[in-house]
Amino acid sequence: MPAPYFDPKTGLLLDRVFASRRIFDLEQGSVFRKSWLLIAPTDWLDEPGAFVTTSMGRDPVLAWRASDGRTRVFINRCVGGSSRLAEDERGSMEVLTCPCHGWAYAAQAGATELSPIAVPRVEAFSGFIFACMDEEAPPLADWMGDFGWCWEVISRRYAGGLAVCGGASLRARLACNWKLAAEAHSGDVYSDLTLSKATREVLDLGAALAERRGLQIAAGRGAIAVTVGGGRSPEDPREDMTPVLATLFPNISYDGRGSALHVWHPRGVAETEVQTYCLAGRDDAEVHSLGARRRCQQLFGPAGLMTQDQDAVWSAISAGARTSRGHPLNLAMGLGRERRSNLPGRQSDLASEMNQRAFYEWWQEQLSTPSVPPLGDRMTVDRPSRPAPN
Repeated sequence: MPAPYFDPKTGLLLDRVFASRRIFDLEQGSVFRKSWLLIAPTDWLDEPGAFVTTSMGRDPVLAWRASDGRTRVFINRCVGGSSRLAEDERGSMEVLTCPCHGWAYAAQAGATELSPIAVPRVEAFSGFIFACMDEEAPPLADWMGDFGWCWEVISRRYAGGLAVCGGASLRARLACNWKLAAEAHSGDVYSDLTLSKATREVLDLGAALAERRGLQIAAGRGAIAVTVGGGRSPEDPREDMTPVLATLFPNISYDGRGSALHVWHPRGVAETEVQTYCLAGRDDAEVHSLGARRRCQQLFGPAGLMTQDQDAVWSAISAGARTSRGHPLNLAMGLGRERRSNLPGRQSDLASEMNQRAFYEWWQEQLSTPSVPPLGDRMTVDRPSRPAPN
């Protein structure tokens, strides 16, 4: 069992978790390959032959819709080597050909001599495709647990459900460990008073989150911070909640300030690629969707104001962890003030670090569980006897 890096009784976290190559490598099998991860919006795969490329942890993957209407997820790599089958974020092809070997691959078994290595678990949920590399993982809804209730707090804020604006995601590279981004979006509302103060005032984003009435909820495999007020539906408290920050563990985060859904891809111990989807309601008018896209890009694009605010601090913490002698970081705000009610999970004040503690408790627990090996190490692939015809 790995050393205890986080102490939930004191809220202290050893900063070397942001700089250790051993921990980073362990996370790939114990965290990312065991979790349900977001792959792409379902709308991007609505036609046969449509594909989307992304990654699950450090493993490159390809979501591809076959002619039978099923969307499958594969390792984006030729079985004969390391060449990727597709480089573009989106596209449409009935057959993909390895640029190195000339072997042809299809999304549907039998269409060519071979198919790529398949990710065993794929589900559609709330307008997105999710996948998991652990064949023994429970269904997505069961895996999320009570966080499914929290996800509905988000989806209910969008008319007709969640939809993605624009034909491409926003991408930026951050010089930080992925966990800093995921834990901050679990419930770091107080940085609105300091780190993002200038951005909030320039863009007239209203009162700082920490000054509003609300609460944090840690439930299932996730955590959410919401503001409350208005009393729209006393029968269902979710109708009285406005989501501001949330993370579905390990790396899917929502930020209500820009209607953004972030996926934090670990590219290295101190390098993270953030992939951001701009959200709007499925029933929203086009002009509203365009406005939501512009605001999201202004805040979270590669040159987005909040992207720069956040990277400045997260990169400094990651850099400091490389030379630290085990200095603990303090996540004790609100410790001992957690409570339970008729809502799922645990609750705390809005200005608290309960959700960050919940994230690291879950993360540490995953490190102590058996690791899932890379998919290519678990199966034998029959290679073709000849190259596919041109």
